[in-house]
Amino acid sequence: MARLKPMAGRLTGLAPRLSTMDRTRDQARAAVKRSRAWYSSKRWQDLRWQVLLEAGFTCARCGFASLEKRALVADHVEPHREDEVRFWDRSNLQCLCWTCHSRDKQREEIASGR
Repeated sequence: MARLKPMAGRLTGLAPRLSTMDRTRDQARAAVKRSRAWYSSKRWQDLRWQVLLEAGFTCARCGFASLEKRALVADHVEPHREDEVRFWDRSNLQCLCWTCHSRDKQREEIASGR
C-alpha cells in the first residue's frame, strides 16, 4: 500500500498569498468606506478600550467574559453608515463577543434591512 506524503512543506507556501489577499481586500474596502480608517485610529482604540472596561470585558448579549484582545468587540448598537457623529457616539457602543457580533448581530441587521 502506498504511503501518504507529508503536506506541511506544500502548505507553507499558502500563507503569504492569503495575507496578500487580505491586505488587498482591506485596501479596497478602505478606498470605498472612509470609516475603515477610523477603526485603525488611536481615538478608536481608546474608545474601544473604554467600552470594554465599562462592560467588565463581558458580552452584553450572552454574558461571555474574556480578557483576550480579539474575543470582544466594541459594537455600534445602531449602524453608523459612515456618519461620523454616530460612529464616535459613546452611547451608541456596546461590548459584544465575537460570535454575537459577527454572526448573530450581522444576521439580524441583514434581516431587518439596516
